[in-house]
Amino acid sequence: MMEIAAASLAAIGSCLLVVSALGLFTLRDALTRLHATTKSATLAQGFMFLGVAFIIPSLSVAWKVIAILVILFFTLPVSAQMLARAALSRGNYPVYQEGDSGEGSRQLSDSE
Repeated sequence: MMEIAAASLAAIGSCLLVVSALGLFTLRDALTRLHATTKSATLAQGFMFLGVAFIIPSLSVAWKVIAILVILFFTLPVSAQMLARAALSRGNYPVYQEGDSGEGSRQLSDSE
């Protein structure tokens, strides 16, 4: 039963990594690519490490997996934020197609 749970978690993690890779290659600009890869890759790694915890039912492994997950869930979004700020400072603004409202984002003028 534990093997089935571990395999399921690993399969979900693998599918999320594929979605992350597709987002990296298909999205328009650096910020949306960063968003897609960070969100899905963080979740995918979480599922994979939980699968490892199910395969090796040891308390020491469980504590290590918990520590790794806590570190990942705090550091990956922070690093994505820093990369997004660096992209914005270099002039990589979001690209809107005609018809996109851009709601919730700052409208940039040509002087910025």
